[in-house]
Amino acid sequence: MSTARSIPRIVHQTWRTKALPPEFARFRASWIARHPQWEHRLYDDAECRAVVQSVGGAWPDVYARLPTDIQRADVFRYLIIHRHGGVYADIDMECYRAIDGLLEGAEAVFAIEAHLTERRRRRLGYREPRQLANCVFAAAPGNGVLGELLGHIGRLGPSDVRADGDVEDSTGPRMLTRLFESLPSADRARVRLLPQVLLLPPTLPRALEHWVAPYARHHFAGTWKRDPPPARSLWQRWIERDVVPPLRPSLRFDTPDVAHPR
Repeated sequence: MSTARSIPRIVHQTWRTKALPPEFARFRASWIARHPQWEHRLYDDAECRAVVQSVGGAWPDVYARLPTDIQRADVFRYLIIHRHGGVYADIDMECYRAIDGLLEGAEAVFAIEAHLTERRRRRLGYREPRQLANCVFAAAPGNGVLGELLGHIGRLGPSDVRADGDVEDSTGPRMLTRLFESLPSADRARVRLLPQVLLLPPTLPRALEHWVAPYARHHFAGTWKRDPPPARSLWQRWIERDVVPPLRPSLRFDTPDVAHPR
């Protein structure tokens, strides 16, 4: 694994073109407004391909042979953070307050995306009943966890994507979660793993958000998905995505204890 390095104050985001849909433009503006001293980079599809070409090695071929755009988007986000460092945030992530405190003293930061039932955990083959997110994460350049992740993707053969779950298993959050769980404990300890409530809070009554005070929210636009949403009961949605976390999670680092700004 790499030696400790700080996370640059850069936000990396992607979209098909530089002409963002109005809602996504508003979400991106929320990052800029709350991080005015940071660098904010938006890459369109052509720029993503150019970056991958500049990385060189086997990556242009790996990138080109992926069967879906979302897999290419996944690979790009890992490559850009591994190469330049900073924060990657999906274009449908809205920022509520500056995240500097979440990054301070860390060399890699990932967040819990969802808490799972024991049945769901076994079905996905996870060691822990939670899934990590790849819609938002941060790392210093050359981070070892991202290096391991990219090495894993680089060793994959051609993937047959028949359903959205195949994407999640090959390059998405399921792959990330399994890769993270396979790392030695010493390497996992070098990653700051944020409680779900901070960057991917579950659906809560708006009044409760003033107690939770999240830093950001993922709106799950799902523009990449091809499959219709599965029929799920309200109870399934609650236990598999919207498990209520502690309202004041115990953190390993100091963060401002302030109300959610509106």
